[in-house]
Amino acid sequence: TDEIEQREYLIQRARIDGLTNLYNATYTKEYIDEVLKSKPEDRQDALLVIDLDNFKHFNDIYGHIRGDFILQEVAMALITSFEEARIIGRVGGDEFVVYLEDVVMENGECYQANNFMKELQKIDMDEPITASIGVKVIHDRSSYIEAFEDADRALYDIKDKKNQIGIYKGDTNGKV
Repeated sequence: TDEIEQREYLIQRARIDGLTNLYNATYTKEYIDEVLKSKPEDRQDALLVIDLDNFKHFNDIYGHIRGDFILQEVAMALITSFEEARIIGRVGGDEFVVYLEDVVMENGECYQANNFMKELQKIDMDEPITASIGVKVIHDRSSYIEAFEDADRALYDIKDKKNQIGIYKGDTNGKV
């Protein structure tokens, strides 16, 4: 049983980002693809792509140790804000993915994303930490890549404005 426990521990560690303790990019993609395969047609889910604003600036000014601290604090803010998330993953240096099942959009907004923006304000730095978020609301069966690309398009359209949430509205030449 020690060998089995050790094997399970190693499998779990292989799925986790060592810095943030969130799931890593590979496992996040695989897991969301599995969820999407079995998603009921009538359930509305959402995939959020979250990118920290000016993160390179923070790393350049404060150094990588402070940058790592910021990433760890952001991970905690994600866990606090998205308690009901099916999965939260770190998919790039300062890029995160959240998958929400049975999401309710209030006035066209994702309230959990708004809560996350507020949580970021609590991170103790000389300058405010902000993020830009792209949201893809998933009505039908999809794949991780399709959902990610749509959420990423929404993110791209609002990224220059900083501290914004963009919701993908369908293929209107990439406009949110």
